[in-house]
Amino acid sequence: GEGSKRFPLAISTPENQNANNQNWLIFQALYYGALIAMVLYNFLVGLGTRMYVYFSYVGFLLGFALFQLALHGLGNFIIWPTFNWFTIPALFIGMAFLGIMSHLFTIQLLGIEKDYKYCRYFNRYLIIIACFTSPILLIWQGYKFAILCYILLGIIPWGITLIGYGILAFKRKEEVAIWY
Repeated sequence: GEGSKRFPLAISTPENQNANNQNWLIFQALYYGALIAMVLYNFLVGLGTRMYVYFSYVGFLLGFALFQLALHGLGNFIIWPTFNWFTIPALFIGMAFLGIMSHLFTIQLLGIEKDYKYCRYFNRYLIIIACFTSPILLIWQGYKFAILCYILLGIIPWGITLIGYGILAFKRKEEVAIWY
């Protein structure tokens, strides 16, 4: 009910607070540095081998990095400080890249793109939801409604489909399905 609220507070000296902030920024720099290293490595491997699955993974990593930067506010703080309006669209752009590129990565990795025309239809569906429906809802109804619709129309079907692809590849006894 209406009882008192308890919030865990810690009083710190300015020196300790600065040290904590510095440690957090160092961790974030290492985290995003590792993501950049993975992007560059997979891009170069994709160029060398001419296997498109690496480029799908690069797109997935870039979408993941953009989503994380927007979600935690670090992008607004460091990457795009003069474009404050870009943070909320960056969430949707990052989620769109996550969905589309992970879907492409999965069907390329499991080798099912030639067998199932459903894969192409679902990828088109993801592109429509990510690139058209979400921005229209964001402008028309606002952030909360747009994110809810994106979760219901995009993320939940995307997750179910990826699990289904893994099960199908496992039933076909694809070697990579064990690792997927």
